[in-house]
Amino acid sequence: MIGYIKGRVVDAEGVNLTVESGGVGYTIMVTPDLVRPRGETVELFVHTHFSQDSIGLFGFANPEAREMFLRLIGVQGLGPSSAMKIMSGFSGDELRSAIEAGDPTLLQRVKGIGPKLADKIIFFLRGKLPEAAPSSLDEVIQALASLGMKETEARSAARAARRELGPDASVEDMVKHALRRGE
Repeated sequence: MIGYIKGRVVDAEGVNLTVESGGVGYTIMVTPDLVRPRGETVELFVHTHFSQDSIGLFGFANPEAREMFLRLIGVQGLGPSSAMKIMSGFSGDELRSAIEAGDPTLLQRVKGIGPKLADKIIFFLRGKLPEAAPSSLDEVIQALASLGMKETEARSAARAARRELGPDASVEDMVKHALRRGE
């Protein structure tokens, strides 16, 4: 199994990155905020998913995000593609809060997640998710909101800053970048 990869992006198509590492190219599905242009180096924590007819690689910025993905795909009826859609739509903190609060409406905003599946996710995961420190993205969203930006605008600006600056950018740099873009 592949659990971590560091390498150069040789192809990017949608949310699929082909990463060359050690002379081998691995195609890895990532969330939109982790998509990088050709030639850039990426570090991903990977889950290798085996099904009857395929093997898929799913990449994450940190082990906590990978753990959330593993919890999601542990829910019967929720496959890896749907889990990635859920993770693409929300920060880890937003997702955790919705599940712990028992709020299916947030989950239902994701295409393919209906009321029954949203309720099932909450039923199986509520109270079972590990506490996580706020991600840098969550901190950027909070900072922008405290500076007067609407939450939806703050979330969009924070994700754009992370995408443009990379996942290793500091909270301070992402806030500055987001504010500059908003002027």
